[in-house]
Amino acid sequence: MKIIKGNRKQKVKKIELMKVVINASNIHIGGGKTILVDFLAAAKQFLDINFHIYIDPRFDESDFAASNILFEKIPISKRGLVFDKIEKITCKDDIIIYFGNLPPQSRHNSKVILLQSNRFLVDSFPLTGLTLKTKIRILIERFLFKRGIKNVDYLIVQSQSMADCIDKIHKHSEEPIVKVWPYKNIDEVKSNNSKDKSRFIYVASLEPYKNHLTLIDAWVLLKDLDINPKLYLTIDNDNFPNDYDYIEQKIKFHNLNISIKPRLSRDELMFYFSQSDCLIYPSFFESYGLPIVEAMQMNIPIIASELDFVRDLVDPEETFDPKSSKSISRAVIRFLGHQNKKTEVISGKSFIEKLLILD
Repeated sequence: MKIIKGNRKQKVKKIELMKVVINASNIHIGGGKTILVDFLAAAKQFLDINFHIYIDPRFDESDFAASNILFEKIPISKRGLVFDKIEKITCKDDIIIYFGNLPPQSRHNSKVILLQSNRFLVDSFPLTGLTLKTKIRILIERFLFKRGIKNVDYLIVQSQSMADCIDKIHKHSEEPIVKVWPYKNIDEVKSNNSKDKSRFIYVASLEPYKNHLTLIDAWVLLKDLDINPKLYLTIDNDNFPNDYDYIEQKIKFHNLNISIKPRLSRDELMFYFSQSDCLIYPSFFESYGLPIVEAMQMNIPIIASELDFVRDLVDPEETFDPKSSKSISRAVIRFLGHQNKKTEVISGKSFIEKLLILD
């Protein structure tokens, strides 16, 4: 509380609102964007808190206009200046949140929270199949993460697998407190009541660890058995054109019932989710698996890789060996007629409430 002096006979008290400052200057696509959108939707409900948010110019903030939210766009060339900008507007009692997986490289005076959703930075998963540019970026970010983690008070991850990775890699170094807080807003999702249970969706980009090629081979095996279920893929040909061409050729040659839906908006993605009867998730490696959470909230059954990151969130209807196209195809066959199981995930509002009570 700050006292502002008026005349000598009267003192006027002004209550300064708590400030939450967010560095999201490197987020505009993918799972990071989805999590940021959920956070902003929840932030509008906390009118007694001022949110100052640094964003990428490509991020559309128009849907989140509110009296308690101030956006400041940061060009790529000026991301390095965000630390100093934050220092100028924060005090000891404020909260600073780094949304983009990387910690600050120096210590702030305020409480600092890092949201870590990139498993490549905390795990030794091989970079095989990624482009040279991507490999170099990940190696640099791994270095920056390890060097800067001492400047963070709380590290928030969204699965126990991520927490375990951090414990293994950084157990002999100074660490922040790790919190496992999976969250996803549920306002936009709707139940799927379709009677026909033969439409599948895989929401993922085309990176090699997402394992699209094995999934396609599994669909070929199904077609050989006269089983040809619908499959929606959300891939595009921007970064891995050879894999994209391979998938297109397989679809045409085998007449597979697969539709590619590139560059979907959020509303379009929710539409195709609502048209699907099952999420199939053959990924080798995830920090969270946000589509799994969305499928649970839409009452869509899930079949997925038998890996820890999946079990952190859900007991799937069926699981499979993600390295085996035959195992995937058999899981699809077994799936028909099963019901899905759900797990509890906190909302964006609850997530912010938890942030506010951290010691």
